[in-house]
Amino acid sequence: MAGLGCGTQKKGSLTFAPEAGTQRLRDVINKNVSEEEVLGALRAAYEAGWRRTKLYFMLGLPTETDEDVVAIVELANRAYNAAKDAVPNEDRGKVRMSISVAVFVPKAHTPFQFSGQVPREELLRRVQLLKAARLSKGIDLHWHDPAASMIEAVFSRGDSSLAALGIRAWELGARFDAWSDQFDLALWEQAADELGLDLQGLASRTLELDEALPWDFITGGVSRHFLVREYERALSTGEITPDCTTGPCGSCGVCGGAVRTVVAGTRG
Repeated sequence: MAGLGCGTQKKGSLTFAPEAGTQRLRDVINKNVSEEEVLGALRAAYEAGWRRTKLYFMLGLPTETDEDVVAIVELANRAYNAAKDAVPNEDRGKVRMSISVAVFVPKAHTPFQFSGQVPREELLRRVQLLKAARLSKGIDLHWHDPAASMIEAVFSRGDSSLAALGIRAWELGARFDAWSDQFDLALWEQAADELGLDLQGLASRTLELDEALPWDFITGGVSRHFLVREYERALSTGEITPDCTTGPCGSCGVCGGAVRTVVAGTRG
């Protein structure tokens, strides 16, 4: 849940990744972490001397509602108050927190490979929901550009035919697109228009569960049946699949149940 970066003497910042603002949505994405665990980890960090943290969330996750979006700010505010309560009075003014909100991009070989990305205009509306919510003054809010994320979604589930799109965008001047000050959506739109491609349609299309996918010839070990089962479970019930390192085998297909991974210190 936490990634950390620090020097040997001076503490830098810690990153925690609740991913979603509500427990319902964390269950949908199988993020087996509760709000109590998030707040507890934050308190422990600030009690240990950390004064800067970042919370990482995603926008546009499958089944996300406006309530889930606003809950990101609400959870951040509770986290900030918990952090301030965990430090001595004289240090409360040093407590800093930032919220980083990325856009969900469907990825191959995951249960959500079938799920289309939320359209860019709708993502921008949800960003406005975040900005309009009452975030504590000690918290900075950052979000990823939905336009850049749309291009990511196009290529994340694309096939070899998209090579022409990448080449044409480069010919038109697209460079260093991961840098926000260099990214120019107009170049990609022009390239797509010339090739007869619909960028938003490609990014937002929901894939059929039985259709042939460009990456089917690559075997990662996890079975197609398992991915479909997890996708349907997430959308219908949000039921958590237990971690096989501490719970029962999930029958994903990687080891056929023949291998038992045990985390150090967890064996009974």
